[in-house]
Amino acid sequence: MRPEACSRFNFPSATNEVTALERILIVEDEASILMGLEDDLSLEGYEIRTAKDGIDALRLASAEQFNLIILDIKLPRMNGFSILKKLRADGINTPV
Repeated sequence: MRPEACSRFNFPSATNEVTALERILIVEDEASILMGLEDDLSLEGYEIRTAKDGIDALRLASAEQFNLIILDIKLPRMNGFSILKKLRADGINTPV
């Protein structure tokens, strides 16, 4: 196989462009989706935190700073719409 055919698997510049301050919270209860997002974004150099339900998502989003929150709608213990409403009411304006 030619080297250029494998270039999509080489990430030399991607990890250099992202700083440690670029953090993403992924809120997803389906393990395969969560794992895929976490793996892909980590390979791009982002610092990833995860939550599998609404209560854990609120706890993390309130306790830590994130540049982005990827939020599922249907979650155990609290749905995504309720989480977003609570985050905004608490003054957390992180893009979702």
